[in-house]
Amino acid sequence: MIPAALVLFAALLASVHLARRWMLLRHFGDLAAIGRRSARTLARSGVSDWSKERATRILAIRMMGKSLAAGGLLLMIALPIAAVLAIGPVAGIPTQDALFDPTARLSILAAGIALAFLRSRVRRFGLRPA
Repeated sequence: MIPAALVLFAALLASVHLARRWMLLRHFGDLAAIGRRSARTLARSGVSDWSKERATRILAIRMMGKSLAAGGLLLMIALPIAAVLAIGPVAGIPTQDALFDPTARLSILAAGIALAFLRSRVRRFGLRPA
């Protein structure tokens, strides 16, 4: 079960790396900013309803585009984990069973915490991790 946990951990690391590299949270932040801007537009007084409707329609189109882009990125980021879960049984690695095994899940958690601690220590001493 440990090899399956290591493969799942590698897929998880790949997904986290992709999320950080592609700045996924920034895309969702942009989506929230468009939502706030839309709310401010609707709250304006002294502006005609036609202008509010037009501005809201434009912002809705932008929001749709940003949400599709963020959703596509999220799908691409989850792809390494999905690939490992799909290919693992074919390759003879019980990755699906490792998801429900408490020992494998605990080892993935421990490895993740150790990696996060190591990254924080390296960053604290002024070194940049690769």
